[in-house]
Amino acid sequence: MSKRVLVTGASGSLGSYLSKMLCNKGYNVRALVRKTSRLDLLENYTEKLELFEGNILDLPSLEDAIKDIDWVFHCAAKVSYSPKGKKEMIAINIEGTANVVHVCQYHNTPKLIHASSIAALGREGNKKMISEKDLYKPDDANSLYSKTKFKAEQEVWRGAAEGLNIAIVNPSVILGTGFWENSSNRIFQKVAKGLRFYTTGSTGFVDVRDVAQAMILCAEKDIRDKRFVINGANIKYQYLFNQIADGLNVKQPTIKVTPLLSEIAWRVEKIKGKIIGKTPLVTKETAHIASQSFSFDNSLSINELGMAYRPIEETIQQCCEAYLEYQKSGKHAYLQLN
Repeated sequence: MSKRVLVTGASGSLGSYLSKMLCNKGYNVRALVRKTSRLDLLENYTEKLELFEGNILDLPSLEDAIKDIDWVFHCAAKVSYSPKGKKEMIAINIEGTANVVHVCQYHNTPKLIHASSIAALGREGNKKMISEKDLYKPDDANSLYSKTKFKAEQEVWRGAAEGLNIAIVNPSVILGTGFWENSSNRIFQKVAKGLRFYTTGSTGFVDVRDVAQAMILCAEKDIRDKRFVINGANIKYQYLFNQIADGLNVKQPTIKVTPLLSEIAWRVEKIKGKIIGKTPLVTKETAHIASQSFSFDNSLSINELGMAYRPIEETIQQCCEAYLEYQKSGKHAYLQLN
């Protein structure tokens, strides 16, 4: 009999790709979705998996969802670099993860695979290559998102210390298709509208399908109480913006963002956001992050999980094609799952 698996955050970008890939591998997939969740990203799969209405902040529904489940893939999370998202991010990322851990323990769930982030890793100013060994150090300079992902991960490690079988993935910035106005997908939308500025920083980027694959491998292999950096490539933001601009057939950004210009930009975006009622892409936190340069070591995931990462240029091009198709037809286009 195929294993029964639960995916939290199944209607989001990572959760939807993971749910579909698990279905294709023959697993019985229960997709945890909220009553208000849009199911666009699960199109053509709603009959192949079990849609289960619930919420990681609602313990009764979460207990029903996890009952009789073999593996729990915890993808539900909130990404925000705006003060407006603080309360919701703390609730979902920390309290929600604590609930998942508690219920897995209550039901003696055989395995929990948690989607964390590179934001939960330690980043020393003088160390440029970050790995799983780099422990997070609380610091006022860390973003609120970073702090919530670290505390969420601590809840998972607590569960491990109490006997729960866990594995953690720490993906870098995830690139993929989804709701283009959300998270890192907004980069494509911003470039498409004419991004004039580029930053000097760099970080890691990874294909959403690679993150989903890593989570599946963590479940299928004899992995216990370990975490893995999941990173396709370390590149400069300017390179990313240029690749996206070329893929969307728009002009590349040409104005270098200096520290002074960065300070001006996030303040202007903040004012503009208040006027138009939208959360700005550029905030004080994102401006700070975009000026930093870090690289992330994926060797452990290659050596122990057997990961073979897709070329990031290929991912960017495919995402651009999907975005152009969405602009043309209004329908979501998806990256090939093979």
